[in-house]
Amino acid sequence: MGDEARAQGVLTERTIAAQLELARVQLEARAMATRFLEKNAATDAEMKVVYDQNLSRLGGEQQFRARNILVNTKEEAELVIKQLQQGKKFADLAKERASGPTGPNGGDLGWFTSQTMVQPVVQAVSAMKVGMYSTEPVKSEFGYHVLLLEDQRTQDVPSFDAMRADLKTAIERDKLQKHIQELIAAAKVVESR
Repeated sequence: MGDEARAQGVLTERTIAAQLELARVQLEARAMATRFLEKNAATDAEMKVVYDQNLSRLGGEQQFRARNILVNTKEEAELVIKQLQQGKKFADLAKERASGPTGPNGGDLGWFTSQTMVQPVVQAVSAMKVGMYSTEPVKSEFGYHVLLLEDQRTQDVPSFDAMRADLKTAIERDKLQKHIQELIAAAKVVESR
C-alpha cells in the first residue's frame, strides 16, 4: 500500500505531507518527553515534600450527612418543624412536603462539606448535634430548609502511599513543563524567506 501511495504521489500532496510531518514531530516530542522523564523521574523525597506541602488541603475537613426538607416559604418550614415536634418522621415529611430534588428520597443529601453545599445549610448543620433537626427555618437562595443532621466526621487524610501515583504524575508534569520552557527560551528562531 505504501509503495502504491508513493507511486501515485499521494505522499507529496500538501495536506498528506503536512499530516505526516505533524505526526513525525509529535512522535519525536513524545519520545523526547519519555526519555527526559526516564532520566528525571520523581523521587520519593520530592513526592514527600509535595505531599507535606499539601497536607492541609488533602483532608481534615469536616463532612456532614444530613436530610433536607426544602419548601418555598418560612411558614411552610415552621409547619414542618411543628409536625416534627409532634413526632412525624423526617423522611416521610420530606416525601410529602419537599419541593427540592431530595424530597422523593426522604430528603437525603448524602455526605457534603462546606465546599460542596450552600453556606446557610453548612452553618446550620455545623451548629447542630447528630440526630437533631433544625428548630428554625434555614433560609438560602433556594428557599427555606428544615434539616436533620444524621452524622458528621472528619475527612481522612489520604496516606502518602495512596497519593504516590498522583504525586509522581504532578511532579513529572511540572519537571517536563519546566524543561520545555527552558528549551523554548534557549531556542534560536531563524526566519526563512
